Amino acid sequence: CYANLKEAKEKKYMMAALVGIMYSEKYLMKKKRRVPIMTGQEWVTENLSTPKDCYNMFRMYKPCFDRLHRTLVHTYGLKGTRNMSSEEALGMFLWTVGGPQSVSQVENRFKRSTEVIHRKFNEVLKCLNDMAVDIIRPSDPEFRVVHDRL
Repeated sequence: CYANLKEAKEKKYMMAALVGIMYSEKYLMKKKRRVPIMTGQEWVTENLSTPKDCYNMFRMYKPCFDRLHRTLVHTYGLKGTRNMSSEEALGMFLWTVGGPQSVSQVENRFKRSTEVIHRKFNEVLKCLNDMAVDIIRPSDPEFRVVHDRL
């Protein structure tokens, strides 16, 4: 009986040690934070400064980008945070869909977590969807005229 009690106690200590090791590996032994050569905002700003790069990266020229950004911010509620500006979020969105780029490529380029990328992508997408509702409307909402080709 005493041997079984001692063995059970040792198993508990071993389990506690194992849980401690697993916790340590998951939460305490993290990689060093990535230090980007260029921040996402700097990358967006640099690409906006050259017409060819701007078009190649964002599929639009700077005046169009600026107008879209202004519209999304003032009319549709696109907001920046202290960690990511609305301009960087829009640039990240346009680069992603214009490429098309994978999330891992966006993560590598902007040095952001996948959670931040997902959240900001969805914020920009929501604003663009809201804008689409205002812009894309049939000329005749009653559909009284049938198109010739139908």
